[in-house]
Amino acid sequence: MKRFYIVRHGQTEANRLGVLQGRGLDPPLNDTGRKQAERLAERLAEEPIELIASSPLKRAVETARILAARHPGVPLRLYPELAEMHWGIYEGRAIDAELEALLRDLIFAWSEGELHRGLPGGESPLDVQRRLRFVIDELLRSPARHILIVGHGRMLRILLTTLLGWGLERMEAITHTNGALNVLDYDGERFHALLLNCTAHLDPEPDPMSRY
Repeated sequence: MKRFYIVRHGQTEANRLGVLQGRGLDPPLNDTGRKQAERLAERLAEEPIELIASSPLKRAVETARILAARHPGVPLRLYPELAEMHWGIYEGRAIDAELEALLRDLIFAWSEGELHRGLPGGESPLDVQRRLRFVIDELLRSPARHILIVGHGRMLRILLTTLLGWGLERMEAITHTNGALNVLDYDGERFHALLLNCTAHLDPEPDPMSRY
């Protein structure tokens, strides 16, 4: 049996302002995001975590280091494959009415099975899934039984639906909040969700990017 603790990074100013970050925009956590990461670290402090795997983007790495401080000696490995979806030419742009309409249409197309589609210059869900499979396979081969993964909103939707076998068309059934916790057990054949988007350790915070 393996247990995966899968978390979203804490809030950034871009999150707070409703800016599409993706892979190209790489801000650090803001004060709220650091507090969220500290609360999450408190919650996970007594868990027997043996390995921490993180996206290399600053907001994820900063979150991972705050979590790692409660687990001295546990290795922290950065995987480029865990980075957020690339949103192409719209990265760094605030979500206005025009961009929201584009995203709404794109998300609907994904729900209809058009998983090869992405924004201009960006990745599709299938692109992200392909790179995530490399990390999944490596972590399943690892001798570590309690593994913490730190990632991003859309990437987590793709990762969780892949692990749970739901199909990427059901990505929107996965919600994500900055600093939230997901816990999955792997029995050698299948993943089973114990917690999804649990925020019991957090204060309520506006999260305009949780829709994407």
